[in-house]
Amino acid sequence: MNKLIKGLSLFLLPIAIMTVAGCGNPQSLDFQYKAPKDSVLKYDLKTNGSESGNVTDLTAKKTQKMDNKSSTTLSVTEKTKEFLENGDRIVEYTLGNMNMSMTRDGKTQDFPIPQVDGQKISLKVSKYGKILEKEGTEVDEKDPASEMFLPVFPKETKKVGDTWNDTNENKLPAIPGYTVVMKSDTLNKFVGYEKVDNVNCAKIEQTITISQTTVKDPAASKDAAGVDMQITMTGKGTGVVLYDYNRGVLVKSEQDLTSDMHQKRSDTKNKLAAETKVTSKTHRSITLVPNVPESAGPTTKVTTETTKTETVKPAGSTPEKTAGAEPEKTENK
Repeated sequence: MNKLIKGLSLFLLPIAIMTVAGCGNPQSLDFQYKAPKDSVLKYDLKTNGSESGNVTDLTAKKTQKMDNKSSTTLSVTEKTKEFLENGDRIVEYTLGNMNMSMTRDGKTQDFPIPQVDGQKISLKVSKYGKILEKEGTEVDEKDPASEMFLPVFPKETKKVGDTWNDTNENKLPAIPGYTVVMKSDTLNKFVGYEKVDNVNCAKIEQTITISQTTVKDPAASKDAAGVDMQITMTGKGTGVVLYDYNRGVLVKSEQDLTSDMHQKRSDTKNKLAAETKVTSKTHRSITLVPNVPESAGPTTKVTTETTKTETVKPAGSTPEKTAGAEPEKTENK
């Protein structure tokens, strides 16, 4: 009997070792964009929104209800033209079909925009998704143009359960003498893993807050004389990002936002005054179209419970299978 038990132990031990090595989920990741040179990725961008509220002419004391719906679709093709030594990329984006529709008072109008079809934009993009140069011109990281349609990832390695914040503040000119200040704060959490079309993806959940206010320029020109404008907007929302860490490719990003805006404007020179109160709801999605190239760029650094892999391969190479690199779906925390 002892010999039988010993024999079974020797037989089962390799199986146990293989099971432990093969079932470990990646515990930490470097989130980086690594689509290989000459690879072509196609994304579909969709935005659906609604606005409801009131616009009041304070001078005439008349109020008009607002109930609008809109949708926009756009296809974008991404091609990596060059991989730089530090992991940054030279990327060419080609805009495809763009269509808009607007529904007001129960009537829907479609607005195809053929002018953008075929337009190309060349960008130097960091491996974390930040735009560094546009058409050879350096872009300030504080510039809104430094944020493209893809999410920007953290520079630090993150493990499941980690959180990080993205805070942005943009100042945009409104009417003469006033600046609109837009702020956003996104709390990101690496919650685990999820399969999308049989592809293992890291999952990030987002909690978003947004605000908007107006600031009067002390040195306003005479064009602003007699004009007063006040805008306050607050909003919140949630989002989900799914990232194919083996290939370094965004698979999907979705956001749902709800905001309340109060705008009051007066013009004593022209004897005008108006007040607007609007609630807006917006759903945005970025989805990778299937048939993404199978090859990957530099292998994503993955730390598992049983192994630690820090391998860098040339762009375009096919990643080898590493024990412990096949994640199982993890429940959200």
